Amino acid sequence: MPYYKLIEGEGIAGPFPAVTAETTALYSCMGIVFRNTGTNVCGLYHYGANTLHHVFVQNTILQMLNDIQPTDVYITAPPLVSASSNGQGSTNFDRNQVDLFLVQHAMGMVTWQGDRTFANYVQGYAGFSLNQGVNLGGGTRRSIEMATQMPSPNGRTMGGVATFYGGLGPKTPARTHHVDDRALG
Repeated sequence: MPYYKLIEGEGIAGPFPAVTAETTALYSCMGIVFRNTGTNVCGLYHYGANTLHHVFVQNTILQMLNDIQPTDVYITAPPLVSASSNGQGSTNFDRNQVDLFLVQHAMGMVTWQGDRTFANYVQGYAGFSLNQGVNLGGGTRRSIEMATQMPSPNGRTMGGVATFYGGLGPKTPARTHHVDDRALG
């Protein structure tokens, strides 16, 4: 099963059992997992800290919500910033903003997964799991940069193996790519 490692501002989604995904380290950002238990489509977005005010970030999350139609949304964040954390960690303000945005726009239940420095999901024949260690894909890990990148206009479908969302945060023009692992070898 393909395994994707997402940097800040990237998202990926796909049908069972085609996609497993993980964020790079969460220092102050968050991982948001979208899961539709009826269609078995899952996705992960690596939300950059304090970027929700950017229209690009909002539109990326809204597009994933629209495409996946999640019955469940899971948010994973690093521990709260403290005097001893050297500025690393999430803030209550950012957590509250993300929570409010998702509760307003998601049709499913929004659940916080606790403080972690990574976020991932595996959806395979053994079932669905969240945040179960790092590098779950072993030797099959593929970064988005390795994917065939074919720009797509707004009409994004969940066909094929996986759909890529976002880019390098609000400074990157909006783009969505369809990722077909058959082309990756």
